[in-house]
Amino acid sequence: FVAKYLNALFNGWVVVGMLIFGGVVFILIELAHKNKQYRINSLEEISFKQAFCIGIFQSLAMIPGTSRSGASIIGGLLLGFNRKVAAEFSFLLAIPTMIIATAYSIYKEPELLSNANS
Repeated sequence: FVAKYLNALFNGWVVVGMLIFGGVVFILIELAHKNKQYRINSLEEISFKQAFCIGIFQSLAMIPGTSRSGASIIGGLLLGFNRKVAAEFSFLLAIPTMIIATAYSIYKEPELLSNANS
């Protein structure tokens, strides 16, 4: 039952729709925050609660076609981060995400580590 709905998310139209939706949201957020005074101007000012909220935004990237970095940057802007801090924090969040994704891929397919020429 659940698998049917999860598989439906990987439809090409869902990906295209989310790419377009994400782009429009990004443009609207940028326009709304064009002349805004930001509350968070350095990484040191980010609280645990704000970091957790950015993680929630990042989890939206589980929907195919949604940008992980875009979701976390938008979340940062909505929480009052300036653009530079939002982008830096998004980059830092990518490090553990990529390490975990790589470790999971190796766990699922250990032959990825084998020598292809042997």
